[in-house]
Amino acid sequence: MSFIEMDKVTKNSEWNMADLHHHPYYELYYLTDGERTVFVNNNVYNLKKNTLLIIPPYTMHKTNGKNFTRININVSPDYFTKPQLEIVNFMSLFGPITFKDDQVKHINYIFDKIFEYYKKTPQNMAAESVHIYLCYLFVTLREFVNINGTATQNHRLKQYPLALINIIKYLSENISSDVSVKTLSEKFYLSQGYISKLFKKYTNITISDYVLNMRMSAAKQLLKDTKKSMEEISYLTGFSSSNYFSLIFKKKNNISPLAYRKQFQ
Repeated sequence: MSFIEMDKVTKNSEWNMADLHHHPYYELYYLTDGERTVFVNNNVYNLKKNTLLIIPPYTMHKTNGKNFTRININVSPDYFTKPQLEIVNFMSLFGPITFKDDQVKHINYIFDKIFEYYKKTPQNMAAESVHIYLCYLFVTLREFVNINGTATQNHRLKQYPLALINIIKYLSENISSDVSVKTLSEKFYLSQGYISKLFKKYTNITISDYVLNMRMSAAKQLLKDTKKSMEEISYLTGFSSSNYFSLIFKKKNNISPLAYRKQFQ
């Protein structure tokens, strides 16, 4: 079932997300004031005010930082038509999009209208307006990107250790492999203790937990979007057997893989 939810949050002190997480919907993260460090898969960005980041479904991410104001729109993929979804996916490839001064007023107007209709009742009348303005937002984003070009590199956080970025990239590319701290130590010529401390320091999660979360994210996407068997999915996500995969999936998500799949049929 399609859905959309929206909220605006202001924090006047340091606020850091506890763990990396993912969800089966798009997240439009619009930072209107302050700065945030955002970890998305194997990228780390330093977002400044008037910057929008589109986070695709099943993408591992978290944010850290001090005083800030942000607007979030969470929206399921089936909220859009196929042509609209192609634009959404296309725009998500650009990473952080920072608006010029003369563009901010227009973007803020669109977000304000989405929020205005989102909070209105009756919902059936407001929902159409929300949909229209959200689609208008993506069309506007595409135009602004064509005007501004992309400046993703300007957001990359250079102080994050290159070793950490390389390790995360390797984990993302080897999800079906039997990856351990020992494997990473041999691959990158770093001690196991150093790798474990480095990963925990910057992500607030252990490597084993990160790998498990990444595998769960991939499994959910395969269950939802494909007709692959449990055996195929367990193999593709690095589990030794479908029984073990089902056991871990249910323990982690409080629902069996088959029951999870049935929600989307």
